Amino acid sequence: MANRRIEMHEYQEALYRMRRGQTDRAISQDRVLGRRKVGELRQLAAEQGWLSEGSSMPIAAQIVALSAGRVKSKSAAGPRSAAVASSGSSL
Repeated sequence: MANRRIEMHEYQEALYRMRRGQTDRAISQDRVLGRRKVGELRQLAAEQGWLSEGSSMPIAAQIVALSAGRVKSKSAAGPRSAAVASSGSSL
């Protein structure tokens, strides 16, 4: 499922299934999201408290804002930036 645009309803469906107790593998087998993306979403949801029984489902803007911040922080700390920092050279 690499390089595929993920629609908001797919994130919401995965969150709904997580709250119902489905595993990451089961969600992935139903072709909602890939296992890596489901795992990332579960970690984010756990941090935000979205998986607890009494909490309400997050609105689309919350999911977008938090997932976009995670993507930027991951790309900023990629292997290339670490290699350049350790070599001491600058571009």
